[in-house]
Amino acid sequence: MRQTLPRQRKLPRFLFSGRPCLTLRPGRVYDGTIPFSSPAIVSVSSTPSFPPAFDPTQLLMLMQDGEEHRHFVFELLESILRNGTTSLDAARQSWRNGKADHAMRQLHTVRGSLGSFGLRRFAATSLETEQALRSRQEAAPDGVADDGIDNLFDTTERALADGLADMRTWLNAQRLSMP
Repeated sequence: MRQTLPRQRKLPRFLFSGRPCLTLRPGRVYDGTIPFSSPAIVSVSSTPSFPPAFDPTQLLMLMQDGEEHRHFVFELLESILRNGTTSLDAARQSWRNGKADHAMRQLHTVRGSLGSFGLRRFAATSLETEQALRSRQEAAPDGVADDGIDNLFDTTERALADGLADMRTWLNAQRLSMP
């Protein structure tokens, strides 16, 4: 079944429904398929509390605008894949050096950056880690107790590694589908 989206300036809201959703620009025809080959490599959870490691929905939207945008997205993803763990490593080191404020800022920045490129599970776990750091700071600003924060950093690191692996697989599949 094909339907034409009405012409409007506001894009519909994204609601996590347990499967990737795709919003097209107004006036485009949407037939329920993703415009570029997208093999089932992204596991999607049916509960919002456990988002997929990598969700390419926003990237697919950017790539709809032509070959130039597609290559631009590929370059950005390659850069992320090369440097993806650097900021998280720096945040963990800041926390270990007793600079929780700096670690929180680093986590906040990297969450925004990588979360924008579809690393949803990483974004969720890094938020949890940042909030734990903030709570720890407020409870005992001069304390050195772990309080499970190192475990949260480990979970965040695994989410990042999973997301980057899924991103790499998706990017390779997209390259193979290029004419």
